[in-house]
Amino acid sequence: MKIDTRYGSIWDELPAKYDKSERKIPQTQEEARDFYEAAKSSMHNSLMKTWDAHNESMKQSAKLRQIYSRKKLIEAEYQKRRDEQRELLTK
Repeated sequence: MKIDTRYGSIWDELPAKYDKSERKIPQTQEEARDFYEAAKSSMHNSLMKTWDAHNESMKQSAKLRQIYSRKKLIEAEYQKRRDEQRELLTK
């Protein structure tokens, strides 16, 4: 199973008026507020991606457990039939 570990960064979340390649420290309170909002948004997006990946892996794990339990039941039934056949042949 592939897990996506590519998360965005604060620089991706900044408004368009900022030069994302420059990555300078905020000089004004407005810039600092924009950076704070971008960081908050980036953190929220990363958290949601993490939860989505976790939920998806739990669904896949439940599916695999069901398949495994069905396989074990079929194998047990097959073994029971073989034992019964062996008993009939020995009689």
